[in-house]
Amino acid sequence: MTRPEFAWELPRFVAEVCDIFNLEKIRHYLEHLKRMVAIEDEQAVNENDDDEFLSDYPDQLAAMRARFALLKELLTSTLLGTG
Repeated sequence: MTRPEFAWELPRFVAEVCDIFNLEKIRHYLEHLKRMVAIEDEQAVNENDDDEFLSDYPDQLAAMRARFALLKELLTSTLLGTG
């Protein structure tokens, strides 16, 4: 993360989300997001024939997947570090 203030607040934010929603609801929603992203990815590739757009797409997709993996790990972890 490049923003220390965000990183500092993140564990507290995640803890609040986990207090509001049970783990099963969080997992269900994350699976829903995963399906929606896959559908949007497919539509973007199928609808856009612009090679210039697609040249940045793999990098954007990799960054989005990395953020999603981090989000999933944070929201489904049983132990949050504040290190």
